[in-house]
Formats: sequence, C-alpha cells, structure tokens
Amino acid sequence: MFLRSLLANLSDGVVACDAEGRVALLNEAAQKLHEFALGTEETADGILPTDWATHYHLYHPDGGTLMQLEEVPLYRALQGESVSGVEVVVKSPSGKMHRLLANGDPIFAPDGQKLGAVVVLHDVTEYQTAETARREVEQRFRGIFDQSYQFIGLLKPDGTLIEANQTALDFAGITTEMVINRPFWEGYWWQISPETQTQLQQAIARAAQGELVSYEVEVWGRNRTVNTIDFSLKPILDESGKVILIIPEGRDITRRVKAETDLQLLNQQLEERVAERTLELLRSHQVKEQALEQLQQALHQAESTRSQMQSYAERLALALDAGKIGTWDWDLKTNRVLWTPYHEIVLGYAPGTPERTYQDWESRVHSEDLPWVAELTQRAIATRETYSCQYRVIWPDGSLHWVDAMGRCYLDEAGEPARMLGTMIDITARKQAEIALAERSAELLRLNTLFTQTFSLLERRNQELDQFAYVTSHDLKAPLRAIANLSEWIEEDLAAQLSDESRYHMKLLRGRVTRMENLINGLLQYSRVGRTEALIRKVDVAELLAEIIDSIAPPDTFEISIQPEMPIFETKEVLLRQVFSNLICNAIQHHHRPEGKINVSVQDQGKRYEFSVTDDGPGIDLAYHQKIFAIFQTLQPRDTQESTGIGLSIVKKIIEAEGGSISLESQEGQGSTFCFTWPKHLE
Repeated sequence: MFLRSLLANLSDGVVACDAEGRVALLNEAAQKLHEFALGTEETADGILPTDWATHYHLYHPDGGTLMQLEEVPLYRALQGESVSGVEVVVKSPSGKMHRLLANGDPIFAPDGQKLGAVVVLHDVTEYQTAETARREVEQRFRGIFDQSYQFIGLLKPDGTLIEANQTALDFAGITTEMVINRPFWEGYWWQISPETQTQLQQAIARAAQGELVSYEVEVWGRNRTVNTIDFSLKPILDESGKVILIIPEGRDITRRVKAETDLQLLNQQLEERVAERTLELLRSHQVKEQALEQLQQALHQAESTRSQMQSYAERLALALDAGKIGTWDWDLKTNRVLWTPYHEIVLGYAPGTPERTYQDWESRVHSEDLPWVAELTQRAIATRETYSCQYRVIWPDGSLHWVDAMGRCYLDEAGEPARMLGTMIDITARKQAEIALAERSAELLRLNTLFTQTFSLLERRNQELDQFAYVTSHDLKAPLRAIANLSEWIEEDLAAQLSDESRYHMKLLRGRVTRMENLINGLLQYSRVGRTEALIRKVDVAELLAEIIDSIAPPDTFEISIQPEMPIFETKEVLLRQVFSNLICNAIQHHHRPEGKINVSVQDQGKRYEFSVTDDGPGIDLAYHQKIFAIFQTLQPRDTQESTGIGLSIVKKIIEAEGGSISLESQEGQGSTFCFTWPKHLE
C-alpha cells in the first residue's frame, strides 16, 4: 500500500515491465502523459514490445520520427543497458506533445535473475521552451534589431514612443532619452514641418483604430539633407481585437542607412569595465566584505540590465514579425544557422526547424546567382563589412522568388570572424511588377512605332482620297452641267414642236441632273466629316440658331421657337451649325402640311448638352428609326420629293465624331423629335 501511494504521488512518470516485456506498471503521472484513463490496466496488458512505440506514441526529439524498438528506453533497459538522459517526445491522442527525459535500468533478483526493467520519465517541455527563448533573447535579437537597415519602433495607441532602433536614432541624430515616452510627431524627432506633423498625428489616429497606414514623406536627416522615407504604421491587436501597440516602420529610399550597432563590442566593453572595476577593488586592499558587497551590487545591476534586454528583445521580435522581416544568425565555426520562422517562409521551408546549416541556404539560391552571392558573403567576412544584395531563390514547388538580403560579420575576442547576423525580406511582388512594367513599356514602344507608321500611311491615304474626290467631283459635274444646258437648248429650239409630256420629261431630266449634282456634293461632304479640322470659337447657341433660321428663310406658315437661356460655350461652330441646319431643314422639307411648328430645346447633362429639335410633322414609323440614318436612305420616292438620302447620315457622322450621339423619338402621325448630345468641353 505504501509503495503504491508513493508511486501515485510522484510527479515523474514511472513505467515498468516484466522479463517478457509486458508492461506491468504505469503510475498516475505516466498515464496522464499518455492520456490514459487513470487506474486502468487495460492500456498495459497484452502490449508486446514491438508495439510499444506506436501504442504509446514515442517519437525522436524532432517530434516527427517514430522510435524503433531498439531505441525505446524501456526496451534498452530490458536488454540490460543503464539508460540516462534520453530525450523522448510523446504525442498524446489529443495531439499534445510532451518532451521527456528518460532514465532507466534493468531489474534483477538477488540471485541475478532478470525480473524486468523500469523507466522514469521527467517532463521538460516547459523548461526547454523557456530555455530556448532565453538563449534566443541573449544571442540574437538585440544585434539583429539594431543593425536592421529599416527604421523600427513601438508606439502606444496615443502616439507615445516607447522603443526605437539604433538605425532610426542614428538617422535623426538623437538619443533615446530625447524621444522615449514623448509624442512621436514632435518636431525634433524627424525634424519635420508643422504640416507633416499634422499628417503624422492623423495617421497615428487611424492606426489606433486598427487601420494599416502607409505613405511617403520627406524629412530632414541628421546632416540637414532632405530624405524621402517609405513610412508605415502597423497596428498590433490583442485577442479581443483592441489595438495595444503601433509599429512605426520607415525605410530610407533615398539612400540606405547602414546599421552601426555592435552588440558583441558592447558586451566586451562591459566585461572590460567590470574587470577594471574588480582590479581597482583588489588594488585598494579593501576588506573582503566590502568587495563582495560591491560585486553583488554589480551583479544585481547586470541582472537588471539583462531583464531589460530580454524585454527589449521580446518587443523586437514582435516588431520584426509584424514587419515580415526574416532574420538569421550564422555561427562561422560550427556552420549552424539559426533562422526565424519568417526567414524559413521566405526560403520556402516549412516553419518549425529554426536551426539549419549554411548548405540549407545554398540549396535554395538560384544556380546562376549562387556563385556571386557566395563570393559577396565571403568578401564581407574577409573585410568585416556589411553586404547588401538582391537575388533569386527556388522553392521546392519550382516557383521563383526574389529576396533582398543583408548581413554583417562579427568578431570574437581574438578579433577573428565568429558569426554573421542578417535580415531578409521577400520582394517577389515588387520584382514581378518591375519586370511586367519593363515588358509593358517595350510593348507600348512597339505599338507606338506601329501607330506612327499607320498614322503616316493613313495621312497619305487621306490626301490621296481628297485628291481623288476632287478630281472625281470635277469630272462628274462637268458632263452633268452640259446635260442640263443641252436639255434647256433643245426645249427652246423645239418649243413649238414639243408636247406637254415631252416638256415634263425634259423637266424630269434636269431634276435628275440636279439630284445627281447634289448627291456628288453630299458624298464629298460626308467623306470629309471628321477629317477636316474646324475652328473653335465661343458660340452663343441662341444667336447661332437665329442666323440659321434667317439663312433658311422658312415659309411664313412655319413657327420656329427656341427655348430661352440657350448655352454659351466654346466649340466647333461650323459643325454645330451644320447639324442644326440639317435637322431644321428636314423638319420643314418633310412636313406633310404647308404649315407647321418646330421647337428647339436643351438640357444640361453635366459634361454635355442634349439638344432636341421637335416638329409636328407626319412622324416616322418605329421600323424606320435606324434606316433613316443610313446613307442614301429615304422614306419617300425621289421623284415625289427630291432628296439625296445623305443629310441625316452626315449629321450622325458629325455628332459621333465629336463624341456625342443622336436618337429619334417618333410615332407615325405624332411628329418627330431628334435628340443629340454635344460635349461642353473639347477633349
């Protein structure tokens, strides 16, 4: 009873098996690690050693490789081995992982007979997590943060600055005492104008509401030179969605500011100061108690400084993660590289294995870029300088990515290269945009050349067409005029002999000749629409319409009204005059009565005017609304009413060439309204 109670109260797990390998004992702590029901023995009975690893979910320290039978600590103890400090990972059925240290021994009877084996399991999960975080804080983040080429800080939601990296301080030529716990927008920080201060206050207020804000701003640097900064404010939210921090991030896109902070040098100087102080105490022959007291005070101060550094590094890690900046720490002596999770993502690795080798990085670099990037890295090590470059990496899926990387070599106490610290960001999107822009520029250049050639050819063709139209018009009009004159001479010579029917035919002949001449003139006018440049002048539409009506001289039986307050604007007067003249003449010419009414009105549509010419004529059936705008189309026989069928097609072509449109609203027997739009301003 005492032994059972003792095992039940142990915090470490205890597992024992008999000589055949049957698990005979799992105390309560061991059952909890494996998430078995407490007090049950069914989890132990009948499980052969060959099934131990799978039944109890035993893995290597990587958490992914299942242990083989000969690697299981209990089995090794059963074989007579004394096992000590073996690291094992247990994955419980719920998915929770426990990292254990196993110690085991075989069990023998007094006569030397093997009775079985026992293993004690100590859970070190939380300890290793805390220890790893502490090491990372001490070894990497302060150096990485201060040598970053970007300006990074931390703000409270009200805009108070609580952290700023050394790059930002060096750029502005200030110290932390001047800016910490002060409003971020004060002038001495970036030496900015009052307008820029107001802009920054407004941007911080937006970020405090959860908005990601970014813009470019010009500021004065330490050397009184104007620098353009790519600036952004990134809010950090807690689990409830409330903004708890704001990360200001800036990048000098005028010139790259080199990081100058050297954590190793600072540590070395601190050690030298401590050593000098200790030597002074020894030389002063002070009593041992006084020296010990002062040493304890120095240690307490060092511990306080370490705690501050740890807090600072935690905020730094948060800032780097939010800024999507991958960081790395390469130990030149062991060739091991510590990567942050985002650095792994940039290189196409799955996060979870923070420590890799230099060769893991090499395997991702594009084969064409690897030689010169490796040479640049080795040169930086040899010269102890910072390097910066852009190169390509290939992911396992074959996709190509661009990265912007920089690094710096640090020395050990002997002055020899010991490690390199650096950063890396993914610039694939920016590179793809640059490539696409270059391709688009080349394509536009090619199209522009082709357009220039085509435009020149079109100009030559238009000139040829104008010459052809002029010659054709002249050659066609001459015989037409001769035919008209001959018909009049014949009618005069044979006046006494011609019958009324012959005189009608002569009149019909001259009408056809006139129609043919009008048709030629109409075709010439139609072909020139849009190809001849009209003069632009200020036009009073009311005066223009009055001049048109006066030149048309409509019959006294027609009443033409114009809406008051017609617009006055700059436009191509000749073209607008021709449109109104054609529409008003058509309304008079095609009216079915000797008297009629015509109304001209306008509506302001913002960027354009809509003019309307309305008559009370016979109207047009819906089936012919599109036909009347086609060239050579008329609704009545030409012998009944003379018409070339070109007028409305010219009107339509003029309006559309100026960026407008024309439509018809009409029903047979109810008059017609021609509506057309005309731009207020020339493009």
